Amino acid sequence: MTTKRNTTPPDGGRDTTISAASTAAPAPAPMNGSSTPVQQASKGQYIVGKSTAFLPQGVEPLNLAVVEQAFNDAPDIEIVKKIAPRGFSALSTTEAQSQAIIVARMTEERVQALKQSAGDQLLVEPDHYLSYTQPPVALPENVFQELGVVVANGLQFNVAIAVKDEHGQQVANAHVYLYGRQSSKDAVTDGQGRVHLTLFGETGEGLRALYVEPETDYWNLVITSPQLDPAKDNVVTLKSFDQTFPNFPNQQEVGWGEQAMKLDRLPSSYTGTGARVAVIDSGAATTHRDIQTVKEGYDITQENDHTWNQDTVFHGTHCTGIIAGVNDDQGIRGFAPEAEVFALKILPGGQFSSLIEALERCIELQIDVTNLSIGSDQPSQLVEQSIQKAKAQGVACIVAAGNSSGPVQYPGSSPNVLTVAAIGKQGTFPPDSKHATQVFTSQGNPFTAEGYFSAMFSCFGPRVDVCAPGVAILSSVPPNNYAMWDGTSMATPHVTGLAALILAHHPDFQGQGPYAKRDERRVDRLFQILKQSAQPLALGDPSRVGAGLPDAMAALGLSPSAVTPGPTPSTAWQQILEILQRLASQAGTQPGGSTQNVAPQSVGGGSVSPLSVGGGNRSGEDIDTQLRTLKSLMQQAGL
Repeated sequence: MTTKRNTTPPDGGRDTTISAASTAAPAPAPMNGSSTPVQQASKGQYIVGKSTAFLPQGVEPLNLAVVEQAFNDAPDIEIVKKIAPRGFSALSTTEAQSQAIIVARMTEERVQALKQSAGDQLLVEPDHYLSYTQPPVALPENVFQELGVVVANGLQFNVAIAVKDEHGQQVANAHVYLYGRQSSKDAVTDGQGRVHLTLFGETGEGLRALYVEPETDYWNLVITSPQLDPAKDNVVTLKSFDQTFPNFPNQQEVGWGEQAMKLDRLPSSYTGTGARVAVIDSGAATTHRDIQTVKEGYDITQENDHTWNQDTVFHGTHCTGIIAGVNDDQGIRGFAPEAEVFALKILPGGQFSSLIEALERCIELQIDVTNLSIGSDQPSQLVEQSIQKAKAQGVACIVAAGNSSGPVQYPGSSPNVLTVAAIGKQGTFPPDSKHATQVFTSQGNPFTAEGYFSAMFSCFGPRVDVCAPGVAILSSVPPNNYAMWDGTSMATPHVTGLAALILAHHPDFQGQGPYAKRDERRVDRLFQILKQSAQPLALGDPSRVGAGLPDAMAALGLSPSAVTPGPTPSTAWQQILEILQRLASQAGTQPGGSTQNVAPQSVGGGSVSPLSVGGGNRSGEDIDTQLRTLKSLMQQAGL
């Protein structure tokens, strides 16, 4: 079936038609001469949705139902699922369908044909995977640099390693890595704590490093230039956490990160009661005593509400403990132990479509703040639109900067989220641990007077808003154990937990407070408080730490360095007038007094207003920011 959009293109040309035929790949050229088997083009998974950019005058919005019907009519396009908007009870069925996201499998040729057919109104993007990887070991002498080609010299080195604790007990399920000059090998210890490793092209002389990463309850260990005997078991001894933290976990430990952010100085009544937090991650193992308060969740990967509490990679459970670990004098204590926490499971295997669906559920659940310790090296306009929609409904997204030691990953690079980089602190880990390898060294002293340092793995750039503890972070892992991890993934829940406390206890967000209403202004004010409370860190490059380390006492108005109050309705009028004057001067006029007005263009998931052309010098993104600020101030002034 062929269906037309009743649309007049801006140039007055032919109508645009979307059909199974118009999304088809170009027909192959006829074969001449000898025949060659034709290989079927591989299909990829894509997310398809409407662009929210402004349309030129006379162009009607695209009807996504037309696209869906075209996909159904095309035999080689497979619709995987459709993500419907949630939390908008006032929307009609037609409106809800027009805002949906289609996840489909198709060839790249089909994608290009679809883009050409639909124009700028339709966004078709690869459904990229999201990562949650832990930072690698990084030694200054590049012990763990990538190995080259193994020389086929017939040599091999066989060695047995036994991993035990200080009491002589075997440590099972520990990951053991052995690095030679030409090859490397790794294995997991068996029930007796033993592994057998074989390095090819090696004699055993001049081994570069041995690294042991226990699954739970022990510090990891790095031994450079290890001396290993192939004729016997080589015993490696790990240090248990209770050697560092007396009587742990029977006695509660408040992490160095919480202390650095002054959580331990808050009155006991500051527990986060009433704040609603979503952890979009790998689930939350409610077998753990420290996260028993997590009562609800949904497994987006399996599309059910039964398996969200099965965390096979431990990542979500670790983040959840930092945010909301129970304050019961045992184990660990989180920032907001009485907040309502929802586990939205999208890992492992999560893609952009999974994140979009999770954000829709956040809107439906009226989540206040969501923790996103995930990232991708690719951006997405459709994800960006979902983040913007969530923000408009009062959902604040706090996002990890990434662990690739490069530019901030997406969605941390979005201007609509709060992005968190990672720092560490001297004296909070053993000197022979992996954590000691994560000090970022540059010109000058890499440490502040308090011993803080920027983490080597942490992503950086102008999108970094704040930093938080992310090296040697102790938290919960399944089934009822503890692990010490590094990563911006660990830094982010520190800030998410503090955000929950602010939303639950700061007067700006309570009762008749100026930011009690669930809207974009509420999110902007929360981000403002977090950044204004931050203590600057003199670590050289501000792009690695942003505004600095958030301070719980300052953020909640309990210290002399409390943050500046938000604008009142009386001052809002003055700011409105100032913005209107700026916009008027930036719009400019053409000869004859007419204002130039052209079709907008998409910029970073947003749009460029027609106001951005003319005599102004600011970018379209800056104009768009001013318009959003103007809207917020008008709401505050009662308009």
